[in-house]
Amino acid sequence: MCENAVEEWNRVLGVVELEGGSYDQKVQFYTSLYHNWIHPNTLSDVNGDYPAMVNGKTLNVANYGEKERLTMFSGWDVYRISPFLGALFYPERQALMARTMVEMYIEGGFLPKFEIAGQDFRVMEGDAALPYLASCYFLGLTRGVDSELLYEAMRRNAMNQTDVRGNQDFYNTYYYIPWARKYDNSVSEALEYYVADWSIAQMAKELGKKDDYKMFMDRAMGYKKYYDNAYGLLRPLKSDGEFMEGFNPIEGMNFESVNGFHEGSSWNYSFSIPYDIPGLIKLYGSSKRFVDSLESCFVNKYFDMGNEPDINYPYLFSYVKGSEWRTQKWVNYCLSEFFGNFAGGLPGNDDAGTMSAWQMLSMIGIYPACPAQTDYIITTPTFDRVIIKLSKEFYLNQELVIEAVNRSNENIYIERIEIDGKPYRSFFIDHHKLMNANRLTIYCTDKPKK
Repeated sequence: MCENAVEEWNRVLGVVELEGGSYDQKVQFYTSLYHNWIHPNTLSDVNGDYPAMVNGKTLNVANYGEKERLTMFSGWDVYRISPFLGALFYPERQALMARTMVEMYIEGGFLPKFEIAGQDFRVMEGDAALPYLASCYFLGLTRGVDSELLYEAMRRNAMNQTDVRGNQDFYNTYYYIPWARKYDNSVSEALEYYVADWSIAQMAKELGKKDDYKMFMDRAMGYKKYYDNAYGLLRPLKSDGEFMEGFNPIEGMNFESVNGFHEGSSWNYSFSIPYDIPGLIKLYGSSKRFVDSLESCFVNKYFDMGNEPDINYPYLFSYVKGSEWRTQKWVNYCLSEFFGNFAGGLPGNDDAGTMSAWQMLSMIGIYPACPAQTDYIITTPTFDRVIIKLSKEFYLNQELVIEAVNRSNENIYIERIEIDGKPYRSFFIDHHKLMNANRLTIYCTDKPKK
């Protein structure tokens, strides 16, 4: 039995081979990979029986032609990264999770928000199933799922026909959630709706649903209403459209209660518009002001590596030409400052593998730019060579190699990039383009390229 367990874990973790880097860095990487395999969990029994969504009635996976039923959709935690990590390393399992969620919709009438063992606990803000499933769709992980059924399920959530969102009448009309009482989460709630609505808008566009596309895009652009140019930050709004008085942009650090934001301050949320960074930069008035403000978030220690809202911040510099080196600098800083091979070597709560996923993808040099898009942002890898053994079911190539040339503790910046030996002049790369390549080569230097 023990030998079988070792063999099985070698199979699971052996989808990646690492060359270079330190022993501790390799331990961290494979531990993070392990963290992301154990979530989601198998719910079904050995005979295929499992409790149906919501009502608990005993069903069998054979009803859907499946081999198992998965559980543990920690939505708010995982939607930002998990579909992309799954697409790279475990696409079969990630595709099963996408099908599982649609099956949950068939059984319970809604897409889950935070599901465990067939019950939805409605934890945290937003409508995380939408960006999660849209990402799966565009990454090619919804095979076997009828696209119209998937869209129907997503739209019912988005239009509040399932009670996942609660009362959103004001939001539907004015495209924002007003500050209503002390310590509400109005801004952070709205930001999550925006990501969800933008994600379903991309699905609507793909499926030719033009009216829905416009409606959901209009809603997603509501974030601009919260922008206060005096601070260069998002600020709670009252129902009359005026900003809330007494705004303190650093209130909310260390998880204390704060007006408008949940588990963070305005600084932890104000750049979290992953689908429209160019539009956010326009609000700032200049790329320089945007970069300076984002940089100050790190310099002044407003950035929180231990919680999800701002974990994409180090990568946002790459949207401004000439500032990509700052992404490389701050990702390297975060990896060395907040992660380690020791007790407490993960920041905050791992949240069903999310922090581990951030670490893993950052260590191999690619990070998802935005849910429901298929771009990765390229940064400096930790290892000299990463060999990803690709799924034969999903990809034509047998492996993808990501290599860092001249990588050292000092050489943390990117000098140039090549794809299959040819110059590549962008810090963004599409998932499908990357999967059809054989080799991504990143040449490293100690001099930032400004």
